[in-house]
Amino acid sequence: DGLEPVRLDTLGLRTATILDLGGQPLGASLPTSVDGSIRERVVTAQALTVEADDTASMLEASTTRSAQWRRVIGLLATSALTDAEVVDVAAEMRAEFAAIRGAIEIPEAFAFTLTGRRSTVPIKITNNGDVPLSVLVRLSSPKLLFPDGPQLVTVEPGQFAEVMVRIEARSNGDSPVTLEVYTPNGGSLLGRPVPLRDSACTRAISSSAASAVNSHRPPTCAAVRTLPTGASAGQRRSAH
Repeated sequence: DGLEPVRLDTLGLRTATILDLGGQPLGASLPTSVDGSIRERVVTAQALTVEADDTASMLEASTTRSAQWRRVIGLLATSALTDAEVVDVAAEMRAEFAAIRGAIEIPEAFAFTLTGRRSTVPIKITNNGDVPLSVLVRLSSPKLLFPDGPQLVTVEPGQFAEVMVRIEARSNGDSPVTLEVYTPNGGSLLGRPVPLRDSACTRAISSSAASAVNSHRPPTCAAVRTLPTGASAGQRRSAH
């Protein structure tokens, strides 16, 4: 059933020698089998181990929660707990994992402006929990590059952090972007992917076209549209 040998002390158990009246150790006979199967317990323990490690990656390294979770998970496949108790323990642990992951608040859909080939967009991440939490912030787009890749950020309890994401446009035109926030080990997505809304200002503008269109004034949302490099003078005038 995929069981591995463990030391009793890792389960928080201790042994003692019981002596008879003559000072000799008493013997005991253990059953060669037990009623039922522990297969389901093993599957539950394996799943909880993955979830515990995933959630623990959000916590500070000094926390003792991960070790506590592992000790409890180690008891699930033993006779120390009844089947009903295993179900209850698993539910309680998953509720604790969900509470930690759910303390992270990610922004709703929003629009941002690219005023040139390179820009920076702030992403606000809030920690509504009572301990510091770390997350991995990732943006993706078919038309944009993110030189720094996914960024790891730690947010203090009851605070928010702004992750400054550098963006580079690799083509002209509207650029749909998706924001995703993961646990640091990448095992779980925290919340749903957030589509960042495109607005009239959200354009990847080539520097040459922007210079030609806005030679006498700074770019504005209404005045600038995306133009390919080398656009004709007529095309540039029509962009006004």
